[in-house]
Amino acid sequence: MLDRMKITRVLTLAACCLAPLIQAADRHAVDWTKLEAETMGHYISLLRIDTSNPPGDETKAVNYLKPILEAAGIQTEVFALDPKRANLVARIKGNGSKRRSPPSAKMATSGGAALRTTNRTWCRAS
Repeated sequence: MLDRMKITRVLTLAACCLAPLIQAADRHAVDWTKLEAETMGHYISLLRIDTSNPPGDETKAVNYLKPILEAAGIQTEVFALDPKRANLVARIKGNGSKRRSPPSAKMATSGGAALRTTNRTWCRAS
């Protein structure tokens, strides 16, 4: 169950990080074969990072993703109340050409919190 949750969490994180590339596809030529190989490489690398809870240590995933996003020109900020439990915020600024479109936010967790269902409600596994 924990492996399944970790895979789901990492897929969500990867999708959120790569979603802006899909929006840019109409304006920029994309080598989908190269992108697929690169995406799977990052996906596998993220799966190998142990962020299971306890102790969490999501900062390992943040430290992996931050330079990748910055190399792509994506502005990042790291926030942490606990140095081992950091959060990464990535921001892609628009050019103002589509002012009628509302801002978009994507969120994902890089931590190892497992979830289970009880009577069709979600709760944190204990």
